[in-house]
Amino acid sequence: MKSPFISRIFLPLFLATTACFAASFGPYADASYSTGISSKSYSTAAFGDYNNDGFIDLAMTDCDGGGACNLGNLHLYTNNPLNPGRFSHQIVLSSSTGPARQLAWGDFDNDGDLDLYANGGGSLGHQYLLQNQGESGGFALQLVGGGSHSDNVLPGNDNVQGAGWLDANQDGWLDLFVSNGNGGSSKMYLNKGEQSLSDPNWFNASNATNWFTKYEQSSWASGEASRNGSYSTFGDFDNDTRQDIFYAVDEEGTRRVFVWHNQTTKESSTFDFEEKGQTVLDPPTAGTSNRISWTGIVTWDPDNDGDMDLTVGWANHLDNFTHTPQFYENRGGYGPIASLTGILDDRSMPWTQHATYTGGVAFADAYNNGLLDLYMAHSNASGDESHKFYKNNGSLNFDEIETGISHSNWAAGATFGDVDNDGDADLFLCNGGRLLINNTNSRNVPADSLNKYYDTHGFYPPQGTNAEHYLDV
Repeated sequence: MKSPFISRIFLPLFLATTACFAASFGPYADASYSTGISSKSYSTAAFGDYNNDGFIDLAMTDCDGGGACNLGNLHLYTNNPLNPGRFSHQIVLSSSTGPARQLAWGDFDNDGDLDLYANGGGSLGHQYLLQNQGESGGFALQLVGGGSHSDNVLPGNDNVQGAGWLDANQDGWLDLFVSNGNGGSSKMYLNKGEQSLSDPNWFNASNATNWFTKYEQSSWASGEASRNGSYSTFGDFDNDTRQDIFYAVDEEGTRRVFVWHNQTTKESSTFDFEEKGQTVLDPPTAGTSNRISWTGIVTWDPDNDGDMDLTVGWANHLDNFTHTPQFYENRGGYGPIASLTGILDDRSMPWTQHATYTGGVAFADAYNNGLLDLYMAHSNASGDESHKFYKNNGSLNFDEIETGISHSNWAAGATFGDVDNDGDADLFLCNGGRLLINNTNSRNVPADSLNKYYDTHGFYPPQGTNAEHYLDV
């Protein structure tokens, strides 16, 4: 069976006004050319090569539809393979009916190209599933559901917020997790893609209402019921090969991270998770009782010890924009982990020292040295708290680097991706639609990208004088 393809997503937060001063920090500097990306505030952004040309593209939402960020535009920026890092723009869904919040790329129908999920919050929000029509259809992203949204395909749309694709039951088909605010139940949508093995028309859009089965949290996760929260991330924290779910609960009750431990049997037709946040996290709660919302959260392995650590931004826009992020170090190491009690241990790090509003949280190996670095988008009411970049020196030793990027109101998302195909991770910021180019390499183009470029255009792209070359093995 084909393995599903999912692009990395990042955790979004909402609007801010960004200063337009040129930034330069670490290996990054604002693009010195016109990127084609409109300078405005976006809610969410996600990189993905939707047209399979070897160059990553960018999808974004905004809150231009008004209300409590319920409706907005769905933007698609297509990377130009002749001038990588320069994008053409189209609005796929307009602000009168379109999504304003989360995005997630994933190949849910296993046909070799990326499809797209999006949503909008509040009682006026909806869910949107866009199926990629592939090469024969010009890689168009077609909204399924027969109307202006996909609520009949993915029912249960009240105040949907965080979302992402994961193969929860390890059957080779991507399932969908969606969190709900306002006390709503988080949901899992089981992908019934195995039906396509006997029915070649299964993934026709006319059959879309049969593609997924919805499970409310009470039926798939034992333990405390999910409460109001915003964003989530996935990671196999106990090294049992199954993806677990980390969900930041914010505006109700105790502020803490739910950890839904995946115990689903492989290829099961149902899900089996158990909430273990108060067991595996030490301590299990945030360091405040203040109301928190729209929290950036990521799992990553900054100490290269073979297990997933956790960083929680704990954004706060209701109590003076201040709260301290948390970092949980995983003590498990390589291999299966026998005891889960207190395995994720709260640890002081440079980024846990700032009482601020933390929006986007993203990581990448910015220096191509095998160590993951961290970017955090901060803000406060007075506009004097800048975004921070943390250079990893190994052994959980980080240098804090000021970025010079600051603004009042809400900090928004950040995501890494190699837009110019030179072999290093560039950085996109939702605040102002800023693209920062990584100058670690010059024109370091991996062989697989060169070959895709040649197949599409009949010639290889020009490379600079500092080009490095790779052989695929």
